[in-house]
Amino acid sequence: RRHPPPLRPPCAGSMAWGALLGVAEVRLPATRLWAGPRMLPHLLGLALVARAAIGAAGDVETGAEVCQSDGSGCGEATFEDLPPTEPGEPGEYPRYAAVPREYGARVWTPEQLKLHDGSREDLPLLLAIVGEVYDVGTGKRHYGPEKGYNVFAGRDASRGFADMEEAAEGTGDPDKMTKVKDLSAEDFGAVLGWRTFYRDHETYRFVGYVLGRHFDAKGQPTKELKKVEARHQKQLSAEQSKAKLQERFMTCNSRHSANEAHFDIWCDDSWHPKGSEPVHLYYKDAAKEKESGWCACVPPRDRKRADKDSAAGGQRFRLVDYRECTPGSQRCRRPK
Repeated sequence: RRHPPPLRPPCAGSMAWGALLGVAEVRLPATRLWAGPRMLPHLLGLALVARAAIGAAGDVETGAEVCQSDGSGCGEATFEDLPPTEPGEPGEYPRYAAVPREYGARVWTPEQLKLHDGSREDLPLLLAIVGEVYDVGTGKRHYGPEKGYNVFAGRDASRGFADMEEAAEGTGDPDKMTKVKDLSAEDFGAVLGWRTFYRDHETYRFVGYVLGRHFDAKGQPTKELKKVEARHQKQLSAEQSKAKLQERFMTCNSRHSANEAHFDIWCDDSWHPKGSEPVHLYYKDAAKEKESGWCACVPPRDRKRADKDSAAGGQRFRLVDYRECTPGSQRCRRPK
């Protein structure tokens, strides 16, 4: 699976975030500064400088409060809570070590995840999908600042993997962007397909779960994730059943012409089972809860068995003759 064509990056104003600098031991006044994403590294950098300058005086806890510019919420992310990093390739982001993808793995808060949106070159580049967090530092050309997929960096925008325009427009509603269970079958499959892409990628690394809709504070799946996984398994099962039918009932040859009101369908003994005739196969897709189908080439000797299998399987599929096709003919013409 390749990355789809990049979107135009959203305007910086629509993605403005805030950072709060506070050094507890020195009793500095808490100040909330609102700034665009390019200012965030400088504000957080001040916190690191302050900590280095005062560290000898005693234990100092320094963190950053990351806020949404629409006022929907803030949260504190402390640098002490982040795991150690390892150097990346020259010119690349540092990396976090991969951890086993199993329940109970490290849990990230949304605020911690936001620190890893690519605006800081001294922190790894992360994204989350269906609650799973991945280090995508080797994909800097895709997820780095001002790149086509930076809208996914530092957040869980699972819904956006089915509609990238929604990902770009939905930066102000992070809770909505994590929700996938209500998507159409096609969009749901697209999102879970992308999750498989990240799971199987050669250089992207699983580094834990993000706290929220799909995982709790202990890294355990929520009820909603269990429903998502059940739907996914049902959809995978339906796809496997369809693949078996497509292998058993080969598609017809066809020819279309834009300036003609009809099109030709036919079966070829050099490719299809000998003596096959065109019929329409209707398949009931359990995941989509509707029928779909294709023109299939079926030899008459196999038709009775196919009809028996259809009845025994609860009409998961059925074969229907074309009215335009003469019985015994391998070729016919049908209206568009």
